[in-house]
Amino acid sequence: MLVINCIKPFVFEDIYKISDFHHKNAFIAHESINTLNYTSKIINMSNTDIELPPGEETTVTADFRASETMNIFQLFSHSHEKTIEFRVEIAGGKRDGELLYISYDWEHPPVMKFDPPLVVKRGEKIRLKTTYNNWTDQTVTFGLRSTDEMMILFGAYY
Repeated sequence: MLVINCIKPFVFEDIYKISDFHHKNAFIAHESINTLNYTSKIINMSNTDIELPPGEETTVTADFRASETMNIFQLFSHSHEKTIEFRVEIAGGKRDGELLYISYDWEHPPVMKFDPPLVVKRGEKIRLKTTYNNWTDQTVTFGLRSTDEMMILFGAYY
């Protein structure tokens, strides 16, 4: 576990300046003045069930249930060149359809920062809803190549 001592309020992007940070490690941020302690966790919601018919526009959805209350302070998407729109919203309940994140640029998706953090309660669902335009004459599926597609939401919460 990596411990970071900060005088300024903790900002997730600051950890990227630390060379020995590994994306699977959790870390603790200490705010020196008020002694606030949070254990931050990485969001990695990935849908591999993607099948895009040739010459068609297709929307794929995937729901993820929060196993604990999440105070989300950063979100960003990852997909490939056939992505037209990447949406993240609450699925179900009183907040059904509430937009949390949207990107129209697969190459340079926005990194959304939330201050105060966006709260998703234990049991609530987060829906990824991605629209693709497969202009090719081949079916496109999930894969690691740039000619394949992805549907991944990354972020951080405590």
